[in-house]
Amino acid sequence: MIVTNVQKSPLSSAIRDTFSGEKPCRLCHLVEEGRELEKHLPATVTTDKKVDKFLKLAASPLMPPPVADFSYPPVSDSTALSRPLDPPFHVPIAA
Repeated sequence: MIVTNVQKSPLSSAIRDTFSGEKPCRLCHLVEEGRELEKHLPATVTTDKKVDKFLKLAASPLMPPPVADFSYPPVSDSTALSRPLDPPFHVPIAA
């Protein structure tokens, strides 16, 4: 709304007109209509549904995460312990 008001008047008066509430824009009217509608709705309707949904989720059993063996070397590879290590790779140095 400031952008629209600046096109018609100086910046100081555009800011004053925007935030004074004396000249509300279309969006301001829509927000006010929404606030009026909220006043007429019962507050218990929305909160009761949220609480029921939360209680249903809290009552459901949770499964524990799967257990994985992260030991090194893997236990299933019994030959890994008996194998000798490979010698380090030889890199010739050019003279």
